[in-house]
Amino acid sequence: MNDKNYYKEGDSRDVKILLAEDNPMNQKLAELILRQLGYQVDIVNDGREALAALKMTRYDIILMDIQMPEVDGLEATRMIRDPKSDVCNHEVPIIAMTALVMEEESEQFFDAGMNDYVSKPFDPGKLDKIIKKYIALQGHQRKISDDE
Repeated sequence: MNDKNYYKEGDSRDVKILLAEDNPMNQKLAELILRQLGYQVDIVNDGREALAALKMTRYDIILMDIQMPEVDGLEATRMIRDPKSDVCNHEVPIIAMTALVMEEESEQFFDAGMNDYVSKPFDPGKLDKIIKKYIALQGHQRKISDDE
């Protein structure tokens, strides 16, 4: 599938991503890749900080590490999806980032409310394709809402 089917050329610079990752080296690498792909990136160190950021800012995508101190990625996702939480957007696409993915683990991600996952270390092209897929789906949903 051609990437132009996902979104118009150049739109990536308007996409705001929240990266929740506790490892400083992984943060720097992911930030470098995401910025080279043209995305805006904010970084938090754990799920607790992610929840705080999501109360202040409406993000297009969350890249969520699974194993983090304080509040892990699964618990943070459950809180984001909870309609009683104070986040700006309960439906924001959440992409799990994890080192090892076994079938039973991926089921936990989806059960918690995550939309997709990527394995670390991730392939920049694959990550970009996943991000574009969810941005396109959001754009489609926004268009339907605007038409109603």
